[in-house]
Amino acid sequence: MIISSEKQMLKVANNFGSSLVNNLNQNLIIYLKGELGSGKTTFSKGLIKGMGYQDLITSPTFSIIERIETIEFYILHIDLYRIERPEEIIELELHEEPNNAKPTVMIIEWPERSHESYFACRYRNLI
Repeated sequence: MIISSEKQMLKVANNFGSSLVNNLNQNLIIYLKGELGSGKTTFSKGLIKGMGYQDLITSPTFSIIERIETIEFYILHIDLYRIERPEEIIELELHEEPNNAKPTVMIIEWPERSHESYFACRYRNLI
């Protein structure tokens, strides 16, 4: 699939997020890889909107983690671009599986900046 505009990226991601709402009953991790400016954050915003979150979604570039809650899910939108050492994942407590009443979805931009073994092993990889 070739996505040629921001609007199209938001639509594709929104549709994907909407499909998750009806089919997800366990924790999920989504890795988003791509060059700088390739649309990872735009995809994340569309996905989160599709999952039912209607408030403003900000990029986690400087905060590293944005925590979002919808009726069905907890969402951790994570941007590892500024991570310098894989051990920072432990410092941010991202290596532990969340123990929430609802499924938690981790959307991780720049996962190559860490090692996936630092993330909770029970997450299911999707992308």
